[in-house]
Amino acid sequence: MKILKFATFLLLITVLSCSKSSDKIEITPVKDGETFVFNGGATFKYEVNLISTDTIPFQEESIEAELNGEKIQINKVDDVTWGYAIANVTASSSVVDLTFKIGQDTYIINHVINEIVLDDTPEEISNTYFDKVEVAKSEITEASTVAEVSKLSDIFDDIWSKATEQEKKEFAEFYTVNKEMFANLINPSSAENKSKESVVYLQNKTSISESNKLALLFAGSVFTLGTSIQAGVRSVANPLAAAAFVVAAVISFKVAVRAWNAYSTLQLELIEAHFENSQNKSKTASKTNADNIQNEGQNKSYGIHLTLSNISENSEIPIMAKVWSNYKSLQGITEKINSVIAFVNDYNPFSDIPSLDYPSAPPVLKDTRPITEEEYNALTISNNSSKLKQTASYSGGGISLKFDKKKGEDYSDLQKVSVGVSVALNSEFGNVNASMSVDVLLKDCNDDFGGDAFMSECDICVEGKTGKTEEEACKENPLFGSWQAISYNGKSMGTLTEELYNEECDVYLNTHALNSSLMTISEEDFSVTENRTVYNVTYSSDGETNEVDCESIVKTPETSNYSVNLKLKDFTQEGSSNVYKNVTTYSDGQVSTLEIVLLSDTSLRFTNYHKDTDGITRNAYSLLYSKK
Repeated sequence: MKILKFATFLLLITVLSCSKSSDKIEITPVKDGETFVFNGGATFKYEVNLISTDTIPFQEESIEAELNGEKIQINKVDDVTWGYAIANVTASSSVVDLTFKIGQDTYIINHVINEIVLDDTPEEISNTYFDKVEVAKSEITEASTVAEVSKLSDIFDDIWSKATEQEKKEFAEFYTVNKEMFANLINPSSAENKSKESVVYLQNKTSISESNKLALLFAGSVFTLGTSIQAGVRSVANPLAAAAFVVAAVISFKVAVRAWNAYSTLQLELIEAHFENSQNKSKTASKTNADNIQNEGQNKSYGIHLTLSNISENSEIPIMAKVWSNYKSLQGITEKINSVIAFVNDYNPFSDIPSLDYPSAPPVLKDTRPITEEEYNALTISNNSSKLKQTASYSGGGISLKFDKKKGEDYSDLQKVSVGVSVALNSEFGNVNASMSVDVLLKDCNDDFGGDAFMSECDICVEGKTGKTEEEACKENPLFGSWQAISYNGKSMGTLTEELYNEECDVYLNTHALNSSLMTISEEDFSVTENRTVYNVTYSSDGETNEVDCESIVKTPETSNYSVNLKLKDFTQEGSSNVYKNVTTYSDGQVSTLEIVLLSDTSLRFTNYHKDTDGITRNAYSLLYSKK
């Protein structure tokens, strides 16, 4: 337990320390039966002394103590701090004892009361104080507060004009001892700046740090009021001190109320999370997989909504619970400030200072909205599937998910994979979770998502939407193999074909024979090798008449091989028929076509024809092949 001179307030931890280096407070509790004695050090009349609860077990809001026959109240400032001020004692070198009881135990805090030395006349001290009030008024942004403080200053001036010299001296002593307290109450510049910063939070509910600034502003204002009220209740013996206290307390009170009103409407506490359109909303929400179907490799967005509420008596969040505790403290502070106002009004009936309104209880507010990117970045995202690789990113108020197959995994018997996706948001304002199930449709060998086609043992994609059964597909394609030509344009192989007959000489000028043709077809390749004999015709003619000398005609045979090599994929199968075509269209409009017609498992017809630009078929020939 420590007896301390002032306190610096933090949101979660109150740190207390001595106010003056010369007032070294030695805390050496001595237990004598049921009595505990503490050295409180030197103090002044009217000075606020603070006690932390690390040793003295305060539990009540207020405890009555006694000092030299005077009754003094030790009042709660916050959860870990109590305070009191001594008034009706004179400076003395002897030690005075403050005595009080908690339960059956007696506590004694001894003090030495220092003499108050004024550094100026009461009039100058009063002027100094109200110069600071004028500076504070210039920094207040609310016109109504400025007007109220101006009215209170006029009331002080009126009381000052009627006060005795002794009352003025006592005011000067009161102000001198509590100069730091008054400075904290009437200097709203820091509080005003923080209030302006809090507007940023109101416009953007994801800026948690701004809400903490607002909570800190409120807590600091309440702590300042809570400590000063100990001096305020001791000021009622002097109307000037009481009026001066009211002026300062009203400024700080207005700052506290503004901070409270702003904070109490912020919807900060996380109540639940759910995926958009989910019917099951709770702190751990789930969604059925009815609407959650996506293809592997596809990016699909799912909205995530958060429900938040504002502060209430039942808020479980430590920060909000602390703010609520400060709100309750402000209620008690309001009552005490009003008691000082009542004293001033009783002393000076023309004052007519209105009592302060108690801070309003917060409305019940809830807001459901999409998550922000900042909140998304704080999410923990997981899934329960080891079969797929998950990729997630932020997508306008929700999450975009992509699922891909993993290398080395076997998907041969799977059409889809059901994935349970979970998200968790853990923050200083609560922890919420949401989950859903996603059916990820896998691509089969026929490139159909969710299809049931598969690669057969013969390495052919079958079933599903392929139109092929495994049994049929695994039969060897009768087209594959080696084929021997058995006829050419309806004639036996090797039969001469004679064209361009010259009647005068009784001779055919174009004579050729297809001796043999071997066709080889595999799953990949198509080739034809032919052996042909062509008779080259030579002759002489009359130079003047250009008439052919029939006796000079000589036909010389020449045998050569000819081959065609293509890929089977260059041929297009016409539906499910046994007809395969390779069509080449040239830039001048001519069309060349190779056609294979499978007549049976052992015979096929191969045709090569050419259409010129006028659509006439020329140079067509057809071969009939038998499987070797």
